[in-house]
Amino acid sequence: MSFPLTVGIVVFVFLLAKASLPPIRQVEIVGNRQVSAAELKRLLLPLIRGRNILEVSTGEIASVLMGHPLIRQCEVWRRFPDTLRIRIEESVVPFEDGGDVDQKALLELIRVIREFGHMELKEVRHRDGFLTLVAGNGAWLRIKETEIEEGLRPLREVLKILGKRGFRYLIFVGPDKVAVGLRGGER
Repeated sequence: MSFPLTVGIVVFVFLLAKASLPPIRQVEIVGNRQVSAAELKRLLLPLIRGRNILEVSTGEIASVLMGHPLIRQCEVWRRFPDTLRIRIEESVVPFEDGGDVDQKALLELIRVIREFGHMELKEVRHRDGFLTLVAGNGAWLRIKETEIEEGLRPLREVLKILGKRGFRYLIFVGPDKVAVGLRGGER
């Protein structure tokens, strides 16, 4: 049999199998403790609704899940005929609570920090109306709990300016002011 004929048969069989598979009916998620399976499935629904397991990109699914601030890593497998299996590894962030914090705003703050690759969070402290996010490398960020949402834009701008340079601390002082302490006397 010639090579082009063999390739043609393989492509035909693949397309036939793809067309005859049922849509995804089940998503199995393992490894989640802080993030609910329902929340993760809501993130995936636009990608998988009405599609079969050969029509979805496991890389795209992983990318969407990795966008969640509490997910450090994930792996996605296809299980025939209609199941996706997802294993996630969450970022473990001990939360020392000293009062009520807007969890949605806190997650967005964590997402901004991760977006720029500056901090792998070790802990989050909440005392006297302030949140302090502490990284494994000792760097920290402090912001008043009532100013998280308004602090996101200036923090994003400062992190863009810093690029990949490290910092010792960031303190959100006000709507247009972020104090920055650099490592090792950098300027």
